Amino acid sequence: MPKEIFTKTVCSEDLPDIAKKIADHLLEKTPFHLHLLGELGAGKTTLMRYILQNLGLDKSLPVNSPTFSYLYEYEIQNHYYAHLDLYRIEYANSVDVLDLLAARDYRGIFTEWPQMADGQSAIAPTHILNIEYPEGESLESRIYHLQRC
Repeated sequence: MPKEIFTKTVCSEDLPDIAKKIADHLLEKTPFHLHLLGELGAGKTTLMRYILQNLGLDKSLPVNSPTFSYLYEYEIQNHYYAHLDLYRIEYANSVDVLDLLAARDYRGIFTEWPQMADGQSAIAPTHILNIEYPEGESLESRIYHLQRC
């Protein structure tokens, strides 16, 4: 049963602060695997950019959605991090992606749309982040629910 770490409503200008808070929790125990849940356009990839920057990624480097490539990896201070997006995954491809993950020791794995792998994820999450739109509030705000598994 996941344990709630925090639930917080954040405006877009406060995104770097919530990303730092999330990164700090993830680094408490490595390796970690964060499942990112939320509707299309909720800001999962944007949040990823800020989390990776908090982990030490140079701010001039792009962080794009790996929707069509499934996996991007980042080397930060001699550690590797994987960023997966399984939105367009098919069962046959999910096995290939999991083989890619086995090729390297990652300090952290971030998976957008993990539910699309139909339970084929070889790596259980250590954390789950659910991003929601708050009812009746600005589209610039999001509710972040971070849980530890």
